[in-house]
Parts: sequence; structure tokens; C-alpha cells
Amino acid sequence: MNASYSVDTFLFMSGLLVAYTVLLEKDKARGVNWIMYYIHRFIR
Repeated sequence: MNASYSVDTFLFMSGLLVAYTVLLEKDKARGVNWIMYYIHRFIR
């Protein structure tokens, strides 16, 4: 029964972390290099 809440919480937290990381990268570099971002995510 509680598995759906766990999955929803996990997806929400991971999406929040990705959005936060992208916003930090955007502020630092004045833009996001999407190709390098996805390559980095794939490698990790």
C-alpha cells in the first residue's frame, strides 16, 4: 500500500534535485550546455 507514496516521494525529490542542479549551473555559467549536461548524467 505504501509503495506508491514511496515512489512518488522518490520521483519528486529526484526531480527537485535535478531542477536545483540545473538552476545552479545556469547561474554560474550564464546558460546550460545541455549536451554536456546529459553526457555527464549518463556517465554518472
